[in-house]
Amino acid sequence: VQIGLKSISPHELRSNSQGLIDWLKKTGAKKVCIHLDLDCLDPKVIRTASWQDLDGLMVEEVVNNIKAFSEVCDVVGMTIAEHVSIVQIRLGIMMNSLPLFK
Repeated sequence: VQIGLKSISPHELRSNSQGLIDWLKKTGAKKVCIHLDLDCLDPKVIRTASWQDLDGLMVEEVVNNIKAFSEVCDVVGMTIAEHVSIVQIRLGIMMNSLPLFK
């Protein structure tokens, strides 16, 4: 919110990148670091996120948006988050239910 972008829905990004590009141009940024939360992806594509958006983006849509971004500025870095395996989540639930950890 500090730089004027509250949120862009997967539906908006799916239809085109223009809203994202317009916002980027308004910021005047020449170099950006992209932060990718894997939970923005459709769980049919990647089920490793800790929270899943049932209307999430396909990998190709994320790639296309990042490519569009890089046409307007220099992408100088990228972070990836929310890569928690469903196995780790289920194991955590199981471990929390054991009396040993209460």
